[in-house]
Amino acid sequence: MRRTSRRLTSIVTTLGPASSDEATLGAFAERGVDVVRLNFAHGDPETHERTLRLVRRIWEDAGRFVSVLQDLAGPKLRLRTPGGRPVTVAQGATIRLVRELSGPAGPDAVATTFPAIVDDCREGEPVLFGDGAVRTRVVGRSPDALALEAEDDGELADGMGVNLPETDLSAASMTEKDWRDLGWAVAHEVDFVGLSFVRRADEVRAVKDRIAAAGGTTRVIAKIEKPQAVENIDAILRESDGLMVARGDLGVEMDLARVPIIQKDLIRRAAAAGVPVITATQMLQSMITEPSPTRAEVSDVANAVFDGSDAVMLSGETAVGKHPVRAVDMMGHIIDLAEEYATASEWPRPSGQAERYVWAERAIALGASRIAKDLGVALVVALTHSGATALLLSKQWLRVPILALSDRKETCRQMALYRGIVPAYHPDLIRNEDLVCEIERAALARKLVAAGDRILIISGQFPGQPGGTDTLRVHTVSCGHEGGTG
Repeated sequence: MRRTSRRLTSIVTTLGPASSDEATLGAFAERGVDVVRLNFAHGDPETHERTLRLVRRIWEDAGRFVSVLQDLAGPKLRLRTPGGRPVTVAQGATIRLVRELSGPAGPDAVATTFPAIVDDCREGEPVLFGDGAVRTRVVGRSPDALALEAEDDGELADGMGVNLPETDLSAASMTEKDWRDLGWAVAHEVDFVGLSFVRRADEVRAVKDRIAAAGGTTRVIAKIEKPQAVENIDAILRESDGLMVARGDLGVEMDLARVPIIQKDLIRRAAAAGVPVITATQMLQSMITEPSPTRAEVSDVANAVFDGSDAVMLSGETAVGKHPVRAVDMMGHIIDLAEEYATASEWPRPSGQAERYVWAERAIALGASRIAKDLGVALVVALTHSGATALLLSKQWLRVPILALSDRKETCRQMALYRGIVPAYHPDLIRNEDLVCEIERAALARKLVAAGDRILIISGQFPGQPGGTDTLRVHTVSCGHEGGTG
């Protein structure tokens, strides 16, 4: 199943043991996967480097650009049990969570990978284990231990995740491993880095500053999975190059029934801010083991498209699942039908005010949106150096693809994430007198237009310079020739 040439919403696939071989990656490229995610919570840098080289070669051979997203592990707290043995708990029983599992801690005590949890937690605050499978609450404190009352029967296993939804944790958002992994991303020219467990805007700024100091072009996506991030979302948005609605930990840390509301609100805010947003976690979860998704999962993906997601993400489905290629096929099929319905029914688009752009750029984008609709153009073409014009246009939720030509390959790779954008490389945006003809050839080669179609070209007097977009031009495709993919 090949990708429809007019699909607008991007697909992110997480790579892992089930999907890092050449045949599976080739199938992903053929089916129009736009972004691959390298999860640095698992694997080692050498394995990720081999996968990265393979990805770039396969997509280049396919004549397409792909964004690479490195997902940093972040300070994930893990449970430690005596001797690594499971600890059975009963509802109403008291559990001792100690600073260190040593000496007088006792055989029934447990600890975590972050000893300062004993200092940070306050009485009355919840402590959740195993993604909320066992819920406890702090009922007492001493200098070196917390007394936790169990609200459920269950078993505490060594290595189980620990969540503290109401605690102002003193752990830094970036661990030493994360800083090393970020250095790897910059050195390997990774396009995006996902910052896990964001709480404040200054955490995003610190990462961006480190990337800039190293001379990198990697952009930062804030993963929203903590209550503190939701509370500080406006400031985080101002610093971030994108958002990920990371519904897994978000659903553990907050009232699960609020997650759909938060999802819609985050997508709306990202549209208003003019940044891309990825909806992630458990979208087709059952396909890790089953050949088909549940009806609820299909509805979940379609609603993420209707909400205005730039991209929808597959996690375990493609990383460790039994049916990685089938999961991509199903995701693409759901997107295609959802977008077809949205176009036919004039589904209301998210508001794309894009406050971070100057008024002239915003006016051009809004004008392009109106012209594209009124004239029934088949394609919008944007000439862009930094990708800002393409991103701004993508947030207008146009019903047609946007062919974005850039003279920078790193910009082309980053634009693969943006909704509706088909990136193309052109080494000379300024001095080429036959640019319109080359635009035609690039569009025809990608089967985005046919002879007689109208296209809308957006450029500037100096298209190689950022921020100079000031021209709209309507052009009718006059020939049926095909050229290279550019």
